[in-house]
Amino acid sequence: MKTNINNYTFNTSKNTYMLTQHGIKEINFFLSELKAKRKEILNAKKDTTENTILPTIKDILSDMAWVVEESKEEEYCNNWGVTDSYESDYPLHLTLNEHYVRI
Repeated sequence: MKTNINNYTFNTSKNTYMLTQHGIKEINFFLSELKAKRKEILNAKKDTTENTILPTIKDILSDMAWVVEESKEEEYCNNWGVTDSYESDYPLHLTLNEHYVRI
């Protein structure tokens, strides 16, 4: 399962997929929400980030390749950690043909 960040594609054993513009915007919005929540939690001194790194688009594409391959579903849905004890407020939910397409 290979990821090419330059053109927002990922591969499973059977297919190659590419993010749509809507998918790229959705991921970027999700990442900005993670950063904002993390900042809020750290500023309030509610938690630490010793064991948690925020994901990048490349990380999400790599995870999408695995989830799409394993689930055989036409969607991707996953929560990501923002600090050591807190996750995102909502999962990143992407669907085939809306957020990513087979190429």
